[in-house]
Formats: sequence, structure tokens, C-alpha cells
Amino acid sequence: MRLTMSTLIAAALAATFAAAPAKAAEATATSLLFENAHFNTLPDGTVLSYRYERDTVDPAKLGGAFEDDIKLTLGTPGPDGRREIVVQLFSGDRRKPAGPFSQMLGNPLVMLFLEADVNVMKELVGGNPRYLRNKIRAAFRDAGNVEATTVTVDGVEVPAERIRLKPFADDVHRAELGAFVEKTYEFVVSDKVPGSLVLLRAVTPQLAGTGEPYLEEEIRYVGAAPKG
Repeated sequence: MRLTMSTLIAAALAATFAAAPAKAAEATATSLLFENAHFNTLPDGTVLSYRYERDTVDPAKLGGAFEDDIKLTLGTPGPDGRREIVVQLFSGDRRKPAGPFSQMLGNPLVMLFLEADVNVMKELVGGNPRYLRNKIRAAFRDAGNVEATTVTVDGVEVPAERIRLKPFADDVHRAELGAFVEKTYEFVVSDKVPGSLVLLRAVTPQLAGTGEPYLEEEIRYVGAAPKG
């Protein structure tokens, strides 16, 4: 079995953010986002497209608002369903290195999104990234409630699950975390959608609780197509 550095990093991040294993047949935040196989029915060469959007009221500190594309290209699955995922994270001058990720069952966008989010908080408030990751992990375990919903994809309404987290609301380091204490994460997944992920969103409101969010980031599913 070929283990690349990206594979090892992916496994480490997934283990970091995932909570304890879920009970059989019980849909939890952890199982839906980190344990389920997200690509089972998709042929190799499938390209999954997502749209990333970022907005903030403080561009001087957080950088300007922008939108860009993310694409995942799926490799050939092995006997256990695991496969290589090639990630194109943004385009042109914004493009960032990510992967490829080998031996993947789940969608790597979840851990990429969370790890980038932790890095932003670390840079702005100087927090220990391990502490921040552990707070998110605990929220998945203790407060990651799963809510049934529906989403419309390609004009068709399909069943889905919505997960909301607020990991830092009761944090003992509220003063150090600033606006991030009120940060809310939202994830929408559906096994009827290629790649399972429909929406990933993180919203940090202003401390005053009024006006546009201090920082808002979102990844939304766009579509799937054969490799062109």
C-alpha cells in the first residue's frame, strides 16, 4: 500500500477533528463527515466542482473578499473503496497546494476547510492550534446535533442532514478569542449528492452582534462531471 505524505497528513487531520467512533447505524456528526464513504458510486475520473466564497468587514486584517473554484478529481477505487483524490484549490494566483490525497474514503474538503480555519484563528488571536482543534473535536462529539433537512441539487429535492456547531461559546479563554467565541460552523451532507458534501460554512459575527459578519467563509457544491 502506497502511503504518501499527503495521505499521512490527511489521516492525522481526520483523526484530530473526528470524535469517538459512532455506534452502528447511528448518524452522528462524526460519522457523516469523517467516517462514511463519500465516493462509493462515482466512477474514476469524476470531477467534483465546488464554489468557495469569503467575505469580511475587516479586509485590512483578514484580506479582501473573493470567490473561486475548487475541484476534486477522483482516482480509481481499490477493493476497499479507497482512492486517490487530486485537489485543485482555487485558480490562477490564488491557487494553493493541497494533496493529492491517497487512500481516501471521505471527502478531504472537510479537513482542509477546518484546518485552514484553525490557521486563520491562530494567526489572528495567537491561540494554540492544538487547543483550537480539540475544541472543534469536542463540539463534534458533544454538541454536533444532526438535523434532517432537504436540499435542491440540479433542480431535484433530496434528503440531507445539517450539522451546526458553536465550539467556543463557553470557552474559558473568551477574552483571548475575541469575535471567534461566537463562531458557528454549519455542514450539510447528503448521500444523494456526489461527494456527499453540499455545504460547509463558518460564520464569525461581529462582537457587537450587529451588521455583516466579521468573517464568513463557505464552500458549496456545484456539480459533477466526467474528466474532460
